[in-house]
Amino acid sequence: ARRDTTVVAPQTLWSLNNRRAWQQAQHLAARAVREVGPDPATCVERAWRIALARAPSATEKTQAVQLVEQLAADTTGAPLENPPAELAAMPAAQGSGLAKVCLAILNLNEFVWID
Repeated sequence: ARRDTTVVAPQTLWSLNNRRAWQQAQHLAARAVREVGPDPATCVERAWRIALARAPSATEKTQAVQLVEQLAADTTGAPLENPPAELAAMPAAQGSGLAKVCLAILNLNEFVWID
């Protein structure tokens, strides 16, 4: 099977902006926190294993953890609305950052497409 190349990305735009996808990303982040604790590095690794059934490469893990930290440092974003309990127990910016990284994981081609 072969996928056609296109300049239109409606599925990706939908999954990045849809409320249901955002909720699922928050639940993925909450599950990771529940299973391994609030440390961003272990959460990223656990979320990666849940979503993709593999560990992230060293580069993927480093970049994802850096992104969580950058997003947590950005205080201009709105706090999560009705976050799962695990994310509500964390500093708001860190929980939001982790959820956003989980949304990115759920939008990776490896998650979206079956090869």
